[in-house]
Amino acid sequence: MTRIIVYTLVLGLLGCTSNKKSEESKSEDFGLEKIITGQWTNLSMQIQLGSVDSLISVPEGQWESILNMKPILTTFNPDGTYDSKYTSLADTVLFTDSGKWEIKLDSLYLTSGDNTTSYKFQFEDPIGTFTGYLDWDNDGENNDLYTGRQRKN
Repeated sequence: MTRIIVYTLVLGLLGCTSNKKSEESKSEDFGLEKIITGQWTNLSMQIQLGSVDSLISVPEGQWESILNMKPILTTFNPDGTYDSKYTSLADTVLFTDSGKWEIKLDSLYLTSGDNTTSYKFQFEDPIGTFTGYLDWDNDGENNDLYTGRQRKN
């Protein structure tokens, strides 16, 4: 009988610990959700291509001269949707992307159509750093390491 009581107490304590961690994760997520919501402007990016030994680098302050377009504007809406606008130097919209976003622990997940990409997200007010693997070179593999810095507007 004593063993049953001890097991019950241990399982009960494990359950409380598990729920507490779950609540802590949710509160951490909420903090990042609040931070990510709003409009962001790309500052710089670096992509290490996985299929070839090549590095694409766009340093801060050189976005327009290297890419011949304005920095990308991305808006993360409170309802979990996002849109990104790619604009020419003459203010013509070249491309838009939209979808859903979600924070899980320290990562941002962007889903557009059937494609979901995850980025580790770090924030030092007002700059966010997004790091993740994607298929930049369209070789069918998410093996290109992207690191981008954006400023929250």
